[in-house]
Amino acid sequence: MQILFISPSFPNRLHRIRAWQLLESLTQNHEVHLVTLAWRKPPQAEHSELAKKCASITVVSESPLRGMFRALLGILTSQPLEVAYCNSSRMHNAVREITTEKTIDLIYVKRLRSAQFAIGSTIPVHIDVTDAMSKFYDIASGHAGFPSKWLYQIEASRYKKYEVYISTIFTSWITCSQPDAEYLKERLPTISVSVVPNGVDLEYFSWSKRKPIRHTLILSGLLSKFVNFEAAKYFVKEIFPKILEHIPDAHLMLVGPSNWRVKLLASKSKNITVTGFVPDLRPYIENAEIVCCPILTGTGTRNKILQAWAIGRPVVSTTIGAEGLLIKPNENIFIKDTPSDFAEMVVELCKDPLLEDTAVQSAYATVTKCYTIQAITQSLESALTKSSHETSSLV
Repeated sequence: MQILFISPSFPNRLHRIRAWQLLESLTQNHEVHLVTLAWRKPPQAEHSELAKKCASITVVSESPLRGMFRALLGILTSQPLEVAYCNSSRMHNAVREITTEKTIDLIYVKRLRSAQFAIGSTIPVHIDVTDAMSKFYDIASGHAGFPSKWLYQIEASRYKKYEVYISTIFTSWITCSQPDAEYLKERLPTISVSVVPNGVDLEYFSWSKRKPIRHTLILSGLLSKFVNFEAAKYFVKEIFPKILEHIPDAHLMLVGPSNWRVKLLASKSKNITVTGFVPDLRPYIENAEIVCCPILTGTGTRNKILQAWAIGRPVVSTTIGAEGLLIKPNENIFIKDTPSDFAEMVVELCKDPLLEDTAVQSAYATVTKCYTIQAITQSLESALTKSSHETSSLV
């Protein structure tokens, strides 16, 4: 098939990794044309690598300031602010042009906020919502302080209405986790929901033979994003001091795009390093003795856990952090939901190499069986085949 893949941001291997994985999967069997918004100039290496996979790439450059202006205007409407932020006329035109010039058989939309670009198309459309956004903002609003709490409540309310609206136009939906699929199906009975889990490229995130740096911990992600900042704050304030009581030389690496709040959070301890954006996450995971995932809110599944499993590092997570994955507590992952239990588990792993080794072997077996790109491709092809006759669009 000729597939048009619409993305609200340029795919990459770091923080837009699901879109990258989906493209890797789709391009194995189909001719894929990527049309993507880009809020900053994409790195040439990533653009070149995608160009080898895709039949064509159309990058629609957008200014974050212009997006913010649209979002401010969006306050006066009933649209989710994220949808208004992405509502680029140039993106609408780019999609219209390629569907006119090419014989497109199917449109694959990444994220609910991109669905607006496919409205009016007579071509079958699949919406990869990834996460249930109304659920995400509902949960986040319960944890955030003012003014974020107010904004998240608005987004939750608007997304609930927007999900209903989009479900009347497109009926074929895809999520990355079963809990999100069940939530959406209960709210939107007319849609067909398939689960295509996140995966990991075992050639890129390959098993590491490098010896980790003793007592080094890593917490990674878009640290400026609420979910990850909340996790970092929780770890730094509630968990890390308890670890330092038993392991004074423990060192925490906060890896990923951050902001002044993250730097301020880390400034109170010489045992914490904030890296900011890094071009390659792998060396940081390899250097870590333990990967920490103290997530308190959120939906979907965590790529950081799959990456740690693939590279061969033990993971300590909260229940929420590991949601949606095929976990075996105390075998392929350690689940701890209080600061004391989380800290004790980290200390125990640091002092017991045998326990670490057993955990990483079990985790690697899980990831190689269930979360490879090949497994994702199979799930994706099954989802497209299953719902192709149910997919509908309104002109």
